[in-house]
Amino acid sequence: MHRYIYEQCYGDIPKGMIIRHLCNNPSCINPEHLKIGTHYDNVQDRVKSNRSAIGSNNGRSKLTEEDIIKIRNNNTTSLADLAIIYNVTNKAVSNIKNDKNWKHVHTKIEPAPSGINKGSDVKTSKLTEEDVVIIKQLLEQNYGVRELGKMFNVSHPQISRIKNNKAWKHVT
Repeated sequence: MHRYIYEQCYGDIPKGMIIRHLCNNPSCINPEHLKIGTHYDNVQDRVKSNRSAIGSNNGRSKLTEEDIIKIRNNNTTSLADLAIIYNVTNKAVSNIKNDKNWKHVHTKIEPAPSGINKGSDVKTSKLTEEDVVIIKQLLEQNYGVRELGKMFNVSHPQISRIKNNKAWKHVT
């Protein structure tokens, strides 16, 4: 239908060209939301709007971003045991540990200087280092501070402090 609407409003669609939905809604037929382009243009639209099927957004993924953080930060369990725990192959765990897969998940957690309680060592903290890694990733994907505050059951000013590197600075 969107191809028909485009042709009625703008004319023929050249061979090899597709109709892109600028509103990211494939069922939309609003002519103002339709634009001609190449498959590559359409892929770039998807990437720019964070709709790519990477990580847990991939329907075939067995793991979540949280699983990846746990795997990468686990230095006591063997690769074979992690593979069994997460129902994946040894190679998959090895690739995760060596940052060959799931590169979009940043998991480096710096230890706090001795004698200073930081992060989840603070008894009143509602967040863990793993939560903050995920929050920072979601902030990079343009999630709002209020939305993240609700998702993690903390105040939006706390999320703002994380965003502006005023809190949880030891988590990168």
